[in-house]
Amino acid sequence: MNMNQIFTLLSFGIASVSLAQPTLTFNANAPQPGPGHEWRFSTYIAPGQGGSGQVWDFSQLSTDSTAMVSLVDPATTTFGAQFPTATVAEVSDGSTVYFRTDANGVYMLGYEAEGFPVVYSNEGRFMSFPCTHQTTWNDTYAASFQDEDVEVGISGNITAVADGHGTLVLPSGSVANVLRVHWTQEEETQFDLFTFSTDFDSYLYYVPGRSYPLVQTVTATTSVFGNSVVTQFTQWVNDLTTGMPEATLERAVPDLFPVPTRGHLNFTLPPQFSGTPLVTITDATGRTVRGVDNLRTNGTQGSVDVSALPAGVYQFIATDELGQRATARFTVE
Repeated sequence: MNMNQIFTLLSFGIASVSLAQPTLTFNANAPQPGPGHEWRFSTYIAPGQGGSGQVWDFSQLSTDSTAMVSLVDPATTTFGAQFPTATVAEVSDGSTVYFRTDANGVYMLGYEAEGFPVVYSNEGRFMSFPCTHQTTWNDTYAASFQDEDVEVGISGNITAVADGHGTLVLPSGSVANVLRVHWTQEEETQFDLFTFSTDFDSYLYYVPGRSYPLVQTVTATTSVFGNSVVTQFTQWVNDLTTGMPEATLERAVPDLFPVPTRGHLNFTLPPQFSGTPLVTITDATGRTVRGVDNLRTNGTQGSVDVSALPAGVYQFIATDELGQRATARFTVE
């Protein structure tokens, strides 16, 4: 599983926009299928101190790579049937992670990577509801499966504490009323002849009204055969403002064909689009029904598989790494 993708759903926006201590709740903060967002990855910046009334300075954040993330209905994904209790699936860079939410928190059920589903026999609680300053939780998770002729066992432990609140300083400005969670994960993968372990130490900074953190610092330590490798980075979002008028974004129209379609929908995006786009399909009610797990692109041209969708009218939405959007309607026969 891609290391950057592990963290994208580990935190969710703050329920209250008041100046009181931020609190996360199920009704306001549980993730659900809907619009996606873009992660930006930067060099590592130290997380700063915990406690009340902190100012965390991340004004020096830069972007060395990006990743588009989509939250979709699990039933629309390739392995959705393997996760019948999932309420939302996160799709990014061809990998899908499955989550279940309830009044007590957000639980990871497993994931798909490289065309193979890993289903947890013991789901892990990745977020606790309600969550405010000094909230703590701990949980374990496990999975076992066979990869070709090799028996594989996964076991993990999650520990978290909301250790501070205050103001977050970003390159685009300052954000008040931020809650920080210090989140750690210890995971061990047992193969026939050796053990592979990874420890994650992360600080996540939540902002009112968001379903993901604005900033997350990550230190990952991987150990195998007595050797350890430490990887550090910071991931962040920069969508407080898009830097482009909304009317300009909405006027971009892709070329879709064939329309109507029964299988693959081909598209050509406007020439100003940059990077691999995030593509989502919504139905007539605006509900996201398809993510990007089967997306194929060649520059501004690509194809998305819509063969599993029932007959009807749908909306095609493509978002590039600069936040530019192109939308158009199409029909499935």
